[in-house]
Amino acid sequence: MAHAAVTGDHRRGKSALFFVACGAAGAAPHWLDPLRSLMPAATLALLLGGYGLRTVLRSRDLATAPGEVPLKADVPVELPAVDVVVAARDEEAVVARLVERLTALRYPKERLALWVVDDGSEDRTGPLLDELQQQHPQLQVIHRKRGAGGGK
Repeated sequence: MAHAAVTGDHRRGKSALFFVACGAAGAAPHWLDPLRSLMPAATLALLLGGYGLRTVLRSRDLATAPGEVPLKADVPVELPAVDVVVAARDEEAVVARLVERLTALRYPKERLALWVVDDGSEDRTGPLLDELQQQHPQLQVIHRKRGAGGGK
């Protein structure tokens, strides 16, 4: 609740109002005569469509540099450091695509560490990861022997 007071967002109140409006729009056709029963649904559709359009257009205005997330339009905040750890065992068929997708994440490279643990693979997962590590410097590879305990 303190967050809403700081940002002036009042999300709970807006959510409650939306919930009540949806309930009223759903019940109103049962209370009104047949000629007027379509009005609440049409009104709600226009309101939701307008709100959705406003949200999409507003998100374009709040675009920031990579690595910054605005709490408000003029207050950028630095993103936290993130480590992504993936266990891989006999994943030769999919490990290259996995690494390509991980390295394509839109997150500041200096704040993102990617780890793939080769958990005793008996196929070409280990050598493939070593090749991919040469192509992607942010990728860290750990090789474990099969039967080392724990595991995927």
